[in-house]
Amino acid sequence: MFERLSSGLRFLSRGTAIIAATQIVGANSNPALAFDAESRALWGASAMAEADYHRNNPCAQWTVDEQAVKKVIAWSGQTLAQLRASDDYREQREAIKGVVQQYGIDMACDAGGANFAVGDHDYGVLRHVGW
Repeated sequence: MFERLSSGLRFLSRGTAIIAATQIVGANSNPALAFDAESRALWGASAMAEADYHRNNPCAQWTVDEQAVKKVIAWSGQTLAQLRASDDYREQREAIKGVVQQYGIDMACDAGGANFAVGDHDYGVLRHVGW
């Protein structure tokens, strides 16, 4: 049981680290993360993994925003094929599957629903159905 909790916390801590970093960067008038190609590619790959997973495994309260998907692909500086071929994409898919196996689809959906914002731009790909 502790192993499952530990694994889930590692997944959530990765998301928390990304969210914390974006809040710090968001306060900066010239956010470095928004211009760093490697960071954009990493986030883009993770976001595409979320979108692809949840297209095949829909969430009750979250839906894939296809317009946001297009925006993230363009923002990442890579093609969809490049994002899907990356280790970051594969690792995110495995992390989602692990959370689903251990905690259920609702936990994976809520974790994937966290938005990534830089300035006035939201780079998340899941939208709450009620919003």
